[in-house]
Parts: sequence; C-alpha cells; structure tokens
Amino acid sequence: MDAHHMQGKTCTCEHHQMIPALIVLFGLDFFLAALGIFTWGFVALTWPLLVIFAGLVKMNEMRCNCYK
Repeated sequence: MDAHHMQGKTCTCEHHQMIPALIVLFGLDFFLAALGIFTWGFVALTWPLLVIFAGLVKMNEMRCNCYK
C-alpha cells in the first residue's frame, strides 16, 4: 500500500474518482435534455458512450496496486 495514494481507507488515485464523475455526467446529460439545452438525439448518442467509458475505467481499476 503506497502511503501517498491512501488516506485512511479511501484511495486518492484519479482513476478511482472517474466512476462518480461519469455518474454525474450521465445524470447531467438527461437533466440538460429535459431542460431543452441538449437534444434527445444527443443524449441517445452520449449516454451509451458514458456507460462504455465507465466500464473501461472499472476494468482498468482491477490493475491498480493501491489496495494491494
């Protein structure tokens, strides 16, 4: 366990903070479409990309050494 990556039991690695950021973007995508700022066609294109990217980030976390 690398001391500069861990503070208590929370990892500060940037890739571990990506999933919450992608969840916010996912919700923001739908919220802005509901307000009429984004078109629903744009949302239909971006939300699957956000989910795919979140999956790739999650797969990459398995290689992280901060919890070992």
